[in-house]
Amino acid sequence: MTWIEWYKTLAKPLWTPAPSTISLIWALLYPVILVSFGFGFVNPRSSPRCWKRNRRGSEPDGVAGVLHFC
Repeated sequence: MTWIEWYKTLAKPLWTPAPSTISLIWALLYPVILVSFGFGFVNPRSSPRCWKRNRRGSEPDGVAGVLHFC
């Protein structure tokens, strides 16, 4: 049994969207996620809570801010 056959046998709620709807939503979300991450990465002062200066004060501690989910 393939995964698609298995998925079709699952009891899904009535409000489950069609596969084409899900692919459209993700096609719109991926660029939005990319742009928002890029904006925060390029302009670290836009999110002062997540992008703090390290102890030396030389560079933003952005990776730690992203990994710790602020």
